[in-house]
Amino acid sequence: MVDHVSTNEMPRPLMVAHGWPRECYANGVVSYTAEIVAGMRRIGAQPRVAVFRIAEGAREDFVSQIPPVLAGYGRAARIAFSACRKMWPGLEVPSLECASLLRKIRCLAVEAPVDICEMEEAHARAGFLVGRSPIPIIVRLHGPWFLSGASRGDKQDGAFRRRVKQEGVSITKADGVTAPSRAVLEAVRSFYGFGLEEAEVIPNPVSPAAEQDRWKLCTCEPDEILFVGRFDRTKGADIAVEAIRRLRSVRPHCRLTFVGPDDGLITDEGAPTHFEDFINARMPGATWDGAVQYMGYQPHNLLAHLRRRAMVTMVPSRYETFGTTVVEAMSLGCPVVAADVGGIPEIIQHERNGLLCRPDDVDDLVEKMLVLFRNPEFAARLGAQAAIDADEDYHPDRIARQTLAFYRRVIGSTAGRKRIGIS
Repeated sequence: MVDHVSTNEMPRPLMVAHGWPRECYANGVVSYTAEIVAGMRRIGAQPRVAVFRIAEGAREDFVSQIPPVLAGYGRAARIAFSACRKMWPGLEVPSLECASLLRKIRCLAVEAPVDICEMEEAHARAGFLVGRSPIPIIVRLHGPWFLSGASRGDKQDGAFRRRVKQEGVSITKADGVTAPSRAVLEAVRSFYGFGLEEAEVIPNPVSPAAEQDRWKLCTCEPDEILFVGRFDRTKGADIAVEAIRRLRSVRPHCRLTFVGPDDGLITDEGAPTHFEDFINARMPGATWDGAVQYMGYQPHNLLAHLRRRAMVTMVPSRYETFGTTVVEAMSLGCPVVAADVGGIPEIIQHERNGLLCRPDDVDDLVEKMLVLFRNPEFAARLGAQAAIDADEDYHPDRIARQTLAFYRRVIGSTAGRKRIGIS
């Protein structure tokens, strides 16, 4: 059994994420992990990170890879499993993946050592780990499937319902729960009927930008609009394209820069489509005449330049558990128009540090963007206030302190709980 730290000591957390580093993975959990770990390290904590994939040449001493799901199994078992995957391409391996993660947790609890572990609710990993892990397990509500899967337009079949049910079990079994917004925490409470009285809202951290590196009205492109997000239904990619189409009838020189991976979008008719086919159907010739520039996935460290270049950043998402892309734009002082949905209205105060538009309403989105185009000084004032608010409310060091305080309480409240020891 691992000895827990006293409640007065600095917790030593283990953060679980998909991959490392953030520049190589277009994933919100990876971005969150990079920011919170940097904040923790600056204030003297010693977090560790466990990931399923590490980009070549990107290893760091506090990051380790979770062994592949078949590591440690015999050759016959690996061959049999590979054959099953070929016969049934959709075969899932949650129990093998969780067992691999458990081995990593047990190892680091002794070697690092770590005394608490945080992971997202996805794939119900926490439900398997709680009781087996030698340290407390925290679930962070990055994107519960009943919300994120539905907003993507996924078919709500048996597999969908099973995943939703399994995530609910993980959430209720966890030693502690945090949420990046009040909206997602209340949605989980309402959907599952959970009390989660000890759960805490802790926003996602975003690094501030130095004043000289922020957006400036005098240097931005006056007709450029930026969209940063996946080409999918959740992020409102189809809304963004339709908005630029309608906007150009009023302001013909406007152009859209679209940055994000093409994950495929499920249309209103239920048919899957990809960016090239979608843009050719809705705005023929748009990529040729410069009305739309599709840049695909771009590393995080290149986004600041694109944000500073655009006159307006739009975030027309159908749902956001938090809205990290909103805060990233705000931190640079960019004028932002975002949908009034999920956690976004907890970030944007309408007409103070940005503009809110009605969700899934193209006309309202266009109207709000026109307000900024027609009143550039007003847009600049919104951006300046946004940078101040982002620095005050979402600085990684501040969020790290809040997170570590929550960990300390969980460690103290679960110190007497029986756990399986380490062999």
